[in-house]
Amino acid sequence: MKLQLKLVVCDCSRYQAIAQQLLQYLDNNLDQEFDFQLVDIKESPDITAAFDAIVVPVLIKFEPRPVRKVIGDFTSSEEVFSRLGIFEMDKLTEAT
Repeated sequence: MKLQLKLVVCDCSRYQAIAQQLLQYLDNNLDQEFDFQLVDIKESPDITAAFDAIVVPVLIKFEPRPVRKVIGDFTSSEEVFSRLGIFEMDKLTEAT
């Protein structure tokens, strides 16, 4: 299952650097394909209901299940992805 992530924000221009930091971390540390989208609620206000994103910024891992979310502080990419369970998932993929 391909990893699917969405970073839901208010005003994409303020979060470009964070999105780049997260993408670079994934590129350098993850040995599988992934989809990453930056979604601006200013452009699509109904998206918060669709993603059940009450607070922004929020990074949501949709696939593989279970859905997990990290809200707020993205200064440590390692901590963010650890909270989403991504690298535990990567280790399981390597073992098979």
